[in-house]
Amino acid sequence: MKSALTAIAITTAGLLASCAPGIVVPDGPPAYRQGYDNGCSSGYFDAGNSAFRFQKDTARIIADADYAAGWKDGYENCRRWPFTF
Repeated sequence: MKSALTAIAITTAGLLASCAPGIVVPDGPPAYRQGYDNGCSSGYFDAGNSAFRFQKDTARIIADADYAAGWKDGYENCRRWPFTF
């Protein structure tokens, strides 16, 4: 019984992992696109998806409005991913 439950848990984890989202970066200036990519990865990570990592260039957020806007948009869009089914 225990081995059957383990097999079910492993299969379920594999199926959920295969449903992990990718990052689709919208059009915009290069700095916005980089910020969006980093923000989205951070949002997925904060939402519990360990396939991504938290990426935030704080110095660039202060110095580059396009990067900052992209990071914010990407983070907000991707942070809520598990709740948008």
